[in-house]
Amino acid sequence: MRPILVRYPEDPVEAVVEADALAAALDVNTVLVRGPLFGVAAQDVGEAPRWRVVVAVQEGCPQQARNSLNSLLWFRAKDEAQNPAERRALLAAVARLESERVDELTVLGTRNRVVRAEEYAGLGRDGIEQPRPTDPEPAVPNWDRGKREARIDHGLLLEPEAPITPVQAAERLALRDWTTPGPGSPRTCAGTPNRRLRPIRT
Repeated sequence: MRPILVRYPEDPVEAVVEADALAAALDVNTVLVRGPLFGVAAQDVGEAPRWRVVVAVQEGCPQQARNSLNSLLWFRAKDEAQNPAERRALLAAVARLESERVDELTVLGTRNRVVRAEEYAGLGRDGIEQPRPTDPEPAVPNWDRGKREARIDHGLLLEPEAPITPVQAAERLALRDWTTPGPGSPRTCAGTPNRRLRPIRT
């Protein structure tokens, strides 16, 4: 297992978020698991061990994530290819995704991997954990159809060796031994850190 590097909050705002997370964690005595979601993360040359999410981790099965990667690469070939060689490489990857069940695919030096995250929520004395005052999303959701907000995974970087705060470290340690029970559980294509049902600042 990778070592966990712990750091203290770096500024007053992060310190308040950390205190809020600690108060919530102390109230949790059970974890409720909803199930897995899938997406795609990419790793550029020289960027290991860091990955970036390129297909939001919100799909219900691995094939939906592969289909989204297929679409992403097709549009890159159509709109962004700098020369015929790049376009051919991208279209070859598209063709492979259309005929094979691929969990990892390297295209133009970038590794693309189907990843999985388990959604879970804490259960305490008063039921399922409620939104925290320091949550980044607005307290009142905007249901306007014309309003398009960034997805929770937009620009998300997965950095397994990056320092994390004490509460984040405690949560990661608590989840290290967690496994999906039962022979009928979906197979993991590749791991990502588990995540809560509602977004939290990391």
